[in-house]
Amino acid sequence: MPDALALIANAAGKLTREGLRATGRGATALPGLVALTLDPNFIRALSAELEHGVACVSGTNGKTTTARMLADISRTAGWEPIHNRSGSNLDRGVAAALLAQTTWYAEPRGNFGLFEIDEASLPSAIGRLQPRVVVVTNLFRDQMDRYFELDALARRIGEALAGLPAETALVLNADDPLVANLALRKDALRRYEEAVSAGLGAGLLDQERPDVFTQTVSAIPAHGTIEDQLPKFKEMLAEAGRSLADCPITMFGVAPDADLIKRYRDLGITRVVGGCPPEPGDKTLPLLDKWALIIRQVNS
Repeated sequence: MPDALALIANAAGKLTREGLRATGRGATALPGLVALTLDPNFIRALSAELEHGVACVSGTNGKTTTARMLADISRTAGWEPIHNRSGSNLDRGVAAALLAQTTWYAEPRGNFGLFEIDEASLPSAIGRLQPRVVVVTNLFRDQMDRYFELDALARRIGEALAGLPAETALVLNADDPLVANLALRKDALRRYEEAVSAGLGAGLLDQERPDVFTQTVSAIPAHGTIEDQLPKFKEMLAEAGRSLADCPITMFGVAPDADLIKRYRDLGITRVVGGCPPEPGDKTLPLLDKWALIIRQVNS
């Protein structure tokens, strides 16, 4: 049974819905926005009551058609889906669909949640809905005035999927490399977190953009340095079909030490970035002179 706050949000959302419908408006978003304003956990509270759980359908193209087909299939199978059929696919649309199919006591009239989700909203929706099935059709670059870099979006979705239970079913379009890699990302992040929890040394290589990778490492041995991790990093690059030649490495926070920088260069690191603390000019300028001397030494 939803808590008191969810019941209040449900009543307010329903009153908003009835008022909009009385004026001939669709009521596909505003009632949900009202409910979520009163109770940010409204979606989780109501969807947790669904007997058969929740399935999410997302992607750049095809999600509306796919969700409608799945709704018809589940209905034919004897289930009673709660579905945002109107295509209102942000959090407010999901909340509005739940409002439309619940009683005034927040009891669902269906037993299965089937929600079309905007791809940029999918990470947050996964956290709210805890779906048992996630379908991703594709990820393409469109509406870039509204969304961020596509690879960054794929990364956020992958991180959200990694937080779901192992038994969650992922239905991914294998013809879209970004989508297909979501399953690999989920498995890799799960293994990394298991290693970290066990106190083991571990590394996670993540592709941010075509030529930009981020490596997360844990449990570096006492008195060890990042140099100890470079051989493993090269192995991970090789597994990804890349090499240091086409994937330059940058080291940040490097001390002004010519010998250290030369070692990094010999190990294959392309560039280093040092720090300059916010100090008065009489302290900053000597440090810059020191860096200038080191650069000349390294390049000589």
